[in-house]
Amino acid sequence: MALSVYAASPVKARPLSGIGVLTIREGGDDLVLYREPGLGRVSELPAAKLPALFTLPGPASGSYPAVVLSSRPGWLRIIYDETESYGWLERRRGDLFLTWEQFLNGRACSLLAGLRQDYYQLRRAPSSTAETVANVGRGDRLQVGMVEGDWINVRDNRGNDGWLRWRDDNARLLITLADPD
Repeated sequence: MALSVYAASPVKARPLSGIGVLTIREGGDDLVLYREPGLGRVSELPAAKLPALFTLPGPASGSYPAVVLSSRPGWLRIIYDETESYGWLERRRGDLFLTWEQFLNGRACSLLAGLRQDYYQLRRAPSSTAETVANVGRGDRLQVGMVEGDWINVRDNRGNDGWLRWRDDNARLLITLADPD
């Protein structure tokens, strides 16, 4: 009896959120990454080779976002490839680091596809047990008003206000930035 086995492509994990986003300006020298700040070089690559989280709109277009996992004075630990390898990058003049709270406040976003149903529920308060105000569709444009922990206060395109999770319990993103109008 012949047995056929088909190897399915592994499902790509949603990106880790870390503590914030480093916006790296286009051009300039390659990024030099270390195992520890200044010790044990692990990689050298152009910013364009960083994993594509999203396209930064407006004046930041032409810049590259990188997830920042942690920081030390003068150094940021970033994810630099699709396998979530990380390295320490010395802070460079002209690059901008923002915590997620700073980065998301006032931006437009949308929920990613393939999430659990409860992530698409707009809630009255930042709690999974709070009353549901409305359901949000995948791809619906959401305007972020404020960030509170793992929750964002948003207004959807139908005028509903409420709270949604922006990252899950495993610190993986549930949102992406919406394309500008």
